[in-house]
Amino acid sequence: MRKYQFIKRLLWLISLLPFPVLYAFADFASLFVRRYYRRQTVRDNLRSAFPEKTAQELAQIERKFYHQFCDNFVEDIKMLSMSKQEMMRRMTFSGLNEAKKRHDAGQRLHFLYLSHFGNWEWISSINYYTQPWCTSGQVYHHIYDPVMNQLFLDLRGQYGGVNIEMKETFRRILQLRKDNKNYVIGFISDQQARWNSIHPVAYTQLRAHET
Repeated sequence: MRKYQFIKRLLWLISLLPFPVLYAFADFASLFVRRYYRRQTVRDNLRSAFPEKTAQELAQIERKFYHQFCDNFVEDIKMLSMSKQEMMRRMTFSGLNEAKKRHDAGQRLHFLYLSHFGNWEWISSINYYTQPWCTSGQVYHHIYDPVMNQLFLDLRGQYGGVNIEMKETFRRILQLRKDNKNYVIGFISDQQARWNSIHPVAYTQLRAHET
């Protein structure tokens, strides 16, 4: 797909900029994104979630949301050129020792349940910490724009993880259980899988830390 390759190369060039420059751009862009991107939807959701807060408090949360939204996007772009050392310096995980003990005891599937906060794409770097004894998988929601969908699939899969489309979660996890490999599967808190006919597995508490 020529359009995708062109856009990816362009974003790669942008990713070579240092973090301070990218974050400064994100701060500037958030002023315009807040004005034009799903503004009414965000406001309606905030009013529903925080009915007790004043209009001023809701406006402050709204500004912080768009600020982080743009920060996350430039962080995603940075992934195109970020070194392994840089990623491991900025992204660490706790609880993996417990997961490794359960792996050694025979547990093949671990589930990482995360709030929809922070940079979800960066969390796919967990493979740097779990390989070779375990491979990561992340549940994702299909993006309707084919270029953006392929870009995020590539970003999430570049560390060796498995991309699992949300509507295929049930079937894919059943398939993964039959493999001879070990997996840690990541969910974000607004994703819901149907577990009714999946045999329960032990839960391992893992935490991701982004700096």
